[in-house]
Amino acid sequence: MANVIYSFVGGTNKTEFSNIEGSAISRNMFSDFNREGDDRKSYMQSAPGIKFLKQFGIDGKCDGMFVPSTGKKTQSFQQCLFFAYKGSIYRITPKTYESEIIGTYAIGNRVEFAESGGERAILLWVDSQNIGGYDLKEGSRVEITLPKRLDERAYIQPTHIAVVSGSIVLNDKGSSYVFYSAPYPLSNETRKVFKIIDGKVQYEQDGITVQMDEVDSGDYCFLDDYGARQYFNAESSSDKCIAISSVGALLTLYGPSSIEFWQRGDSESYQTWQRTSYTINKEQGLESPYSLASVNHTQFCIGTGKANSKCVLAITDTNVQKISPVWLDKILNNSETTRVTGWTYSLNNHSFYCFSIGESCYCYDLSTSEWHIRSSRNFYNGKIKNYMPLYACWWDNKIIVGSSENGNLFELDPDYYYEDFDADHRLPLLRVRQTPVITTNYKPFIIHELALECNVGCKEDYGTPAYALIQMSNDGGYTFGNVIRTSVGRKGEYHTRAKWMNLGMTRQCVLRVTYSEPTEFVINDSSIRYTELNTGV
Repeated sequence: MANVIYSFVGGTNKTEFSNIEGSAISRNMFSDFNREGDDRKSYMQSAPGIKFLKQFGIDGKCDGMFVPSTGKKTQSFQQCLFFAYKGSIYRITPKTYESEIIGTYAIGNRVEFAESGGERAILLWVDSQNIGGYDLKEGSRVEITLPKRLDERAYIQPTHIAVVSGSIVLNDKGSSYVFYSAPYPLSNETRKVFKIIDGKVQYEQDGITVQMDEVDSGDYCFLDDYGARQYFNAESSSDKCIAISSVGALLTLYGPSSIEFWQRGDSESYQTWQRTSYTINKEQGLESPYSLASVNHTQFCIGTGKANSKCVLAITDTNVQKISPVWLDKILNNSETTRVTGWTYSLNNHSFYCFSIGESCYCYDLSTSEWHIRSSRNFYNGKIKNYMPLYACWWDNKIIVGSSENGNLFELDPDYYYEDFDADHRLPLLRVRQTPVITTNYKPFIIHELALECNVGCKEDYGTPAYALIQMSNDGGYTFGNVIRTSVGRKGEYHTRAKWMNLGMTRQCVLRVTYSEPTEFVINDSSIRYTELNTGV
């Protein structure tokens, strides 16, 4: 008989042939560390609970969220949340969650937000068809005219918007062109431009002084002083510019087969754009335009190209890196990903990039470089379904999220262990940790005892104890046996230890621990007492 310490800590690595390629799953749990340095200890902790805040509707989904840097002058410039739902842009005040509709967008389209910068702060949004504006300090609509395409037949259709060095930048999903404004074009309600008649600039009688016209700054937002459109074209590829994103002064242009990086020119050429770097044509590009999201100066997206096929890319400065493991690449390549939506948030030294395919939300933890799965449950039958949260903003000292299945607003609360469906219905948060395959030289062995190191005695009431459940697979994770539960203690029973006895004989063992009590669940190591059998291989 032997005893071994086995770690339950790790990310997800679940493949089709789990007994050979990997069987590990972390569902609504992720790795963390209890201190810094070489002596740090790792453990698994719970994903945050989903706390209901307000309902705007019972169907549809959130199409975008944004928190600007300032607010209305009459409300002491307090920051408000802007929430896109079923064709309306809502302005929501903190604490009371009172709301008003300040704009519209095309129902069903994703909404991308930005803030103009400058003294006259303007909230901007695009929806693949139009652009909207809202004066954050005055609380009034700002009309902005999109530029026309070069053939003059139609206005551009921007899916993404960015503000770089004060310049508003739009892509056009139907072309490879990017259109931009002069720096801070909306700082005043009007601006002066050259007076032009029959294509000629008009001068005063001295022949030197140019005559000026006063025009609406929204109408001329993307035009120069001559009334000409301002644009540039991707250089490394002739494919369309299907998305743009800015991190600081760097503007990234995404095509289906190219990624380019641009910056504003120096002081002598401030109105120009300069390409700083680009990937080799046809090597890497953007597969899913709406999967693009950024956090902590890193951009994430579902990319494609002959270098990697479909995969998840992380772009830091001008460095493009593949971060998805093989098991996730297989899911991406076997799924329709064109409309996949990516979103990010940060909490307690962790930054997460999330996107959903089918019934699973795949989350990448930037601090540990591990993937885990987020999911919710059906309130009526308890079955696993797609993760309810969609989009996230840090607002009012909380992580606020929208919903992937209705018009609810939620808070991601690390000290809340339920997932709310509305004000009256909730379920305890389901957490699962499934191990990689455990073997002893691929010989059969008997598990006499398994003791899991986890928090105990944390239930809020003194009635029944909290329970952890275990299932064991004898075939490397394809099928699992009966559910066996064990107590993790009543309230205050801190000497309790989670133990399972006589789990039986196995050769390729996978252990699955499930916890659905309304308390924190933190695990790290286990102690396994076993006997290896000399019955050959």
